[in-house]
Amino acid sequence: MDKKFVFVYFGQKALCSTPEEAFHFINNLYYRGNSKSKLICNKRCMAQIWKLFAGLKLNNGNGELWTTGCSTTRIKVYPALADTLNEHERIYAEKAAAAKAERLRENEKRLNEINAELDKQQRGKYYVCLTYGQRDYNTFKTKLCKFEGSVLADSGRDAYTKLVKYIEDAPPVGVNPNTPVMNVFPTPFSNSFDFEYLGQKELDDSDIIVIEYPSGDK
Repeated sequence: MDKKFVFVYFGQKALCSTPEEAFHFINNLYYRGNSKSKLICNKRCMAQIWKLFAGLKLNNGNGELWTTGCSTTRIKVYPALADTLNEHERIYAEKAAAAKAERLRENEKRLNEINAELDKQQRGKYYVCLTYGQRDYNTFKTKLCKFEGSVLADSGRDAYTKLVKYIEDAPPVGVNPNTPVMNVFPTPFSNSFDFEYLGQKELDDSDIIVIEYPSGDK
């Protein structure tokens, strides 16, 4: 298959085998796909297309053309995967579906690993760090809060649960204690929660939850 490219603009697509085919496609496009104004493949755009078919990269390096300096005249360009547009679309859809399935498998694997670590039973002291949202109902603004400390717990998930309860029972951060707020907590397997098992409980450690310090008060 000789060099072929697929040009896409607001849902309008064409598979072009020559620069002239690309010029023709662009000159028959309408602004934003539904205007009465046509796009014009100007000299700069034509030069970019000639470079493309000569095997050179576009100036911006990201597979896009502009007929003007306006982003709404941006035309996406992809190497064709087949000799016809229909076959290209079929192969593209298959590749996209396969890539999505692989991402889902990787995400599921990662989630299973994190959950296994969270549920690992180790009674003792845990370092915990949680970033969460605090919505102020007086201003309707949400700010991010970060809390660090140590907790006596049976597992990472147990440490998360105890930390969340501690925060919910404590006065809100950085506002009047009487201010109505709602805390928005991430899931324990998100990147906003971190924990580390520090060791077994010492004989003089209390069974009561111990939060050593909020972030910034160390």
